Amino acid sequence: MIPIVLCSLLAFAVILERLSSLRRNRILPRKLMHSLETWQGKGTPPQAVLQQVQRSRSPLAFLLQPILNPEPGLQADAVLHMVQARAQSVRNRLQQGLHILELIVGITPLLGLLGTVLGMVKVFHALAVETSAQGPMLSMGIAQALLTTVAGLAVAIPSLIAHSLFTRKTENLETEIETIALDLLARHTLEQPTAHAAPIPQGPSAG
Repeated sequence: MIPIVLCSLLAFAVILERLSSLRRNRILPRKLMHSLETWQGKGTPPQAVLQQVQRSRSPLAFLLQPILNPEPGLQADAVLHMVQARAQSVRNRLQQGLHILELIVGITPLLGLLGTVLGMVKVFHALAVETSAQGPMLSMGIAQALLTTVAGLAVAIPSLIAHSLFTRKTENLETEIETIALDLLARHTLEQPTAHAAPIPQGPSAG
């Protein structure tokens, strides 16, 4: 039972942490979203947008930094590569802790089953040693052994529900963040002036 109790405490801690970390305002800050909607990605980003991107620690600001404030001389391909690398980092950040819930979902029913099997072994061992054991005592022993299975399932089922909900939420947030970033990147790429090739000088025409 002790490992199951520890798993339940760990699952509870992960669920609380994810509920706090995956709040929409932490991922997509309202002020930054409002500034982006007001700006609409046309022309040079205003100072207010740049300041919010630099100050914010949100995943959206982290992903927009190389787009809105690129290093001098960076080509569009280099900026796109940086955005893709940061997008992977954002995915890892949003999915943090979900693998722990997944592990708890898989291991707690097995721990419960193991506890039940060990409990049944003790019951039958006691029955073999004390042949005068009464029925109610055996029933109580079997019930106590089955409690570990119940405890394991009681931890695994809420953890599975939480894992599914958090996974769906992270996927939606990832899609929304990447859509905003790629839209801004495409607009900036289209607005960059294209270098025209210099005309090829022609030699004197043959008379």
